[in-house]
Amino acid sequence: MRISLSKPDTTAPGWWRSDYAEVAKFSDLWLHPKQGTDAALAMAIGHVILREFFLDRQVPYFQDYCRRYTDMPMLVRLRQDGAYWVPDRYLRQSDLPAAPSSGRAAWKTVATAEENGDLVVPQGSIGYRWPADGEAPGRWNLEPKDGESGAEVSLALSVIDRRDDVVAVAFPYWRQIARALSREPPGR
Repeated sequence: MRISLSKPDTTAPGWWRSDYAEVAKFSDLWLHPKQGTDAALAMAIGHVILREFFLDRQVPYFQDYCRRYTDMPMLVRLRQDGAYWVPDRYLRQSDLPAAPSSGRAAWKTVATAEENGDLVVPQGSIGYRWPADGEAPGRWNLEPKDGESGAEVSLALSVIDRRDDVVAVAFPYWRQIARALSREPPGR
């Protein structure tokens, strides 16, 4: 169904010349990658979006979208695996030394406040879905607030300017299992 003269585009593989995804017949443009290349196409699209709207220039709409609706601002723990540091999981409130003894602290992710670099637990993580006794309900919605204090907060998308160190992190390279790609993100 077309809404307000929109021009929908579809990316769906077509296995035979006569075969297409059902949604393709409603589209103005049908992009049909060969079998097995759709993941590479998705990675290329993601690369262009990040390059043009985040790295080469800072687009306010993209910045706001990433802060509000993605897990891009959340911090990731690193663990030592042989000679490399590898990504482990998201940093949780229960990982912090001064964490509250709440059973839901293990379900609350941690980010960095852009204004001062403090660690914050943003409102809207799964740990706020079911409030414990004595906690205020209704903090499940994604909002730019610190989940504990209720103060407005803008989450940092990078800690490159507030880093303590830069460490080499190995990411799996799926073409060759024994090999890992090494990058050097900022560490704190």
